[in-house]
Formats: sequence, structure tokens, C-alpha cells
Amino acid sequence: MGYNITSKSQMAKNSLLLYIRTFITIIISIYASRITLLKLGEDDFGIFTAVGGIAIIFGFLGSSFFSATQRYLTMAIVSNKPDEYKKVFTTTIQCYIVLSLLVLIFGETVGLYIVNYILNFSPDKTIAANIVYQFSLITLVLGLTNLPYKASIIAHEKYSYYAYIDVIIKILRLLILFLLFLAPNQKLILYSGLYTLVSLFNNIIDKIYCYFRFPECRFIKVWDKQMFLEITKFSTYSIFQKSAETVSNQGNNILINVFGGIIASASFGLANQVWGTLISFFMNVQTAFSPQITKSYGAGDLKRFNNLILNSCKISSYLVIFLSIPLIVNMPLVMSIWLTDVPQYATDFCLIVVFSAFIGALSNPLSTAIIAVGKIKRYQIITSLFYFISLPISYLLLDYGIALIAVFVVRIFCQVVAMIYSGLYLARLTPFESKHYFFDCCLSSLSLIIGIVIPRFIQLNIHINEYLIAIISSLIGEILFISIIFKFGLSTIQRTRIKLFILSKLK
Repeated sequence: MGYNITSKSQMAKNSLLLYIRTFITIIISIYASRITLLKLGEDDFGIFTAVGGIAIIFGFLGSSFFSATQRYLTMAIVSNKPDEYKKVFTTTIQCYIVLSLLVLIFGETVGLYIVNYILNFSPDKTIAANIVYQFSLITLVLGLTNLPYKASIIAHEKYSYYAYIDVIIKILRLLILFLLFLAPNQKLILYSGLYTLVSLFNNIIDKIYCYFRFPECRFIKVWDKQMFLEITKFSTYSIFQKSAETVSNQGNNILINVFGGIIASASFGLANQVWGTLISFFMNVQTAFSPQITKSYGAGDLKRFNNLILNSCKISSYLVIFLSIPLIVNMPLVMSIWLTDVPQYATDFCLIVVFSAFIGALSNPLSTAIIAVGKIKRYQIITSLFYFISLPISYLLLDYGIALIAVFVVRIFCQVVAMIYSGLYLARLTPFESKHYFFDCCLSSLSLIIGIVIPRFIQLNIHINEYLIAIISSLIGEILFISIIFKFGLSTIQRTRIKLFILSKLK
């Protein structure tokens, strides 16, 4: 244990390993999404998305504590005190036990009411929806009790295990789809039950790995009231933001279900999968950077702290743009290839969430940095308000008769406002180069717009085979994006290194 500076090459290797894992899991997820929709049908898939989303609402408590857990465990590594790590680890487990009880209480009261009296689905699906909801709650609680172990794996930067186990879990979730023939009349219930069993397997494997790999990951007989209150207090502030993000997303899910029905819910579920796919790509970069951002601040290395934040934002946004250009330019074609029968709203929903993922790539490292600093009370409250306010605005727009896609537009607007505030707030806390950051944001946005508009113009004015024009327009968009970033988004040293690398490979 102890603070160690991970070299750029090692961070690149960590990111590469996570990219390989993500590439494999995305292929599996894309295929699994198609099979899930075919096996369950639009109605059952919509119920699984809507009902499962209710359980996820209560999961914001876990994600709030996860940020605090990772911060305190990482700081314990910096202090190089194994006994301190054990104390923090034990205290976080105690926190999650209390959280799990709270989730069950709210889930079996408020959650059940929403499922049975607010969601819009056929009355003959009531029993199935309630059973699916119970499985979703169990899956959520399993995930909560497993978070201290996942935080330990990330804090120790053991990305090889993190990559391998994620691939295995995705494969298992794909395989359970081919077992649905066992219950032809209750496919939705069987799928939910098997999904929960896979989560239980993941829970057990993570615990076994941490027990044998990290001697300090031990639950010891200790009750540190002060540390428990400190972590809880720190997490309480995070709860505002995480609850706002979760309520905004899942609240939109409910609104879309109420105003659009089950088909709209199915489309929302597909859009969330596209969003999650893009998020997983840039989270690979940020997962590799996050522990080092926290460790750099803990060790007082503010120059490296600043550089890590900027590089994490830049690399993440560039990656999302690279993936987004062919998606946005060719979304109808992509959807027709991906799905046999494209639900009514799916194409529009999937198109707009790409921009939401782009904003997330730019803003997430700021949140990581502010959490590392520890002064999060004001930040969490204010950014939470931006997300909370999106829900009533979306409701008013839908009630007025505006199209369902309005909920995504409102969410993106609130994301942008929160991102601007985060950059300014971090600059007040540390010597963060906010002007440099906002320049990078504008450059990334401009390159995304140019990479979309010009290829789209070409598509509208050149009438040839749709697959050929899709390839040509995508290549043009990528070339334009890479040219802009290479010229204006990289430093002279970075451009020189890239040139030398390319020349060495050509030789």
C-alpha cells in the first residue's frame, strides 16, 4: 500500500485493457438487446424496463456512498496504513448494510405503490410486474452490499480482474436468454429470476477475489462511530446529486410510460442501452484516471492533479465523438440493422442520448476532482437542483402536448448548466485551469458539429446505395474530427509523439 504515481504508459495500458473488455461486452450487449427484445416482445421488454427502473430509483443511495467509499479507501492507500484501511473497509460495509435496509423499506412501500398505481401496463401483467419488481429489489440489494469490494478493486487499480469478470457476467446474462424456452408462458418472470442469480454469482466472486487478493479487505470487529458519521455525512451530500440524477432519469422513464405507454418505455430502454454503451467507453478512461486524481490531490501534487483532470476530459470526449459521428449520421440505418422491428420512438430517443453521453464525458472528471477535494456540500446541492428541476419542466411540456423527446432535451440542457457550474466551482477550490477546460469543451463541441453537419449534407445531396453513402459520409466525418483535434486539441509535444509513433510503425 501507499501512494504510487502510475506512469502514463501504465495508465494507457489500464485504459487499453478496459477498452478491450468494453469492446467485447458491447458486442455481447448489442446482440443481447436484440435477442431480449425478440424473446420477451415489446410489451414484456417495456415492463422489464419500466418496473426495473423503479427499483433503480432507490439505488441512488448506493451510488452516493460509492463515491465516498472509493475516496476514503483510496486515501487509506495513500496513508499506507493497512489497519486504517481495514477500519474504513469495515465501516463502509456497515454503512451499506444500513442502506440496504432503507432501500427495502422504501422499495416495499413507495416503490410498490408506483408499480401498482402509477405505471401504465395491461392489467393481466400485474402479477408478472410485481414479481419482476421483487427480483429487481433483490438484485439491487446484492449490488449495494458488493460496492465496498468493487471500490477496493478500483482503488487498488486491479483492472485485469475488473475487465475479465465483467465479460463473464455479460456472457452469462446473454446465455440466460436461451433458457427462456423452459417457461414459454412466463418468460419475463424466468428472465428476471435468472438475471438475479447472475448478480448473486458476481457478488460472491468479487468477495472471494478481494478476500484472497487484498489482505486489508477484512471485516473486523470494530465500531468507529466517528468514522461512520463522517462517511455518512460526506455521502449525504452526494445523495443530493445522485438522487437528482437517478430521479431525473427514472422519473423521465415514468413520464414516458404514462404519456407514451409500454412501447415508449421499450424505446426508452433501448436508448438507455445506447447511452450506457457510450458511457462505458469513456468510463474506461475515467476509471483509469480517477484513483490517480484522488491520490495526486491527497499527496499534494496539484500540478499533476490538474493535468489528470484535463486529460481525462479531453480523451473521454474525443472518444465519444469518434463513436458518435457514424451513429448520429446513420442512426435510422443503424437501428434497422440492430433490431428486426424498431419500436416507434427508438430512433429519435437513441439519437438524442448520444449528446447526453457527450456532456457526461466532459463533466464527470470534474465531479471526481471535487469529491477528491472533499468540499462538496454546496456543489452537490446546487447541481442537484439543476437535475431535479428538469422533471417538473418535462412534465409540463408533455402535459402541454410537446413530443416525448422533449424530456431528453431538457435533461441535456440541465447537464450543460451543471457542467459549467462544476468547472467554475472547481476553479475556486484549486488552481484548476477553467479557461483551458472550457476551451477544450468548445473545441470538442465544434468538432462534433462539423463531423455531423458536413457528412449529413453529403448524404442529403448524393443519392447512391445507402450502405455505400453511410460508409463514405462516416469516413469524411471522422477525418474532419481527427483533423480538427490534431491541429487544435493536442499540444505540440503530443502531436510530435503521434507523428513519431506513426512513422515508427510505417518503417
